[in-house]
Amino acid sequence: MAVEDAANVFRLSANFPETAGQRYLGSSNENPAVWEIAQAIAGATGVPYRPIRTPGFAKTLLRGITGRLCRFPGLPHSLQVTAWRTQLLLNGLHCDGGLLARLIGMEFQDWRQGVARMFAEDPPHLRRSASERP
Repeated sequence: MAVEDAANVFRLSANFPETAGQRYLGSSNENPAVWEIAQAIAGATGVPYRPIRTPGFAKTLLRGITGRLCRFPGLPHSLQVTAWRTQLLLNGLHCDGGLLARLIGMEFQDWRQGVARMFAEDPPHLRRSASERP
């Protein structure tokens, strides 16, 4: 989320007593997978993107196994976290920001537009360090 968007969310939500003491996810209700975010960043920065192809049966198997492992109480924490991270790679991060968005009457822009705007306004990939400059 861009800083000005976050500031706008804070400003708008301060006008509603219902938001006092609550925690909300600021989300456009889109659930991009990590590979989709990487693809958008690559596109915005002009870097070639080459996805790692995984056969459908392997994804199904990984989803089934890791979905159970990340919630298995007897499993060491490091394995639970690894399973959860695998779920993020395969399924994306599901955030429902609809409640806050409806409450404050704000529509979030498409996340892909946000990524493109972020890299267009502040292109760190185009900057060179002082030692690299002619």
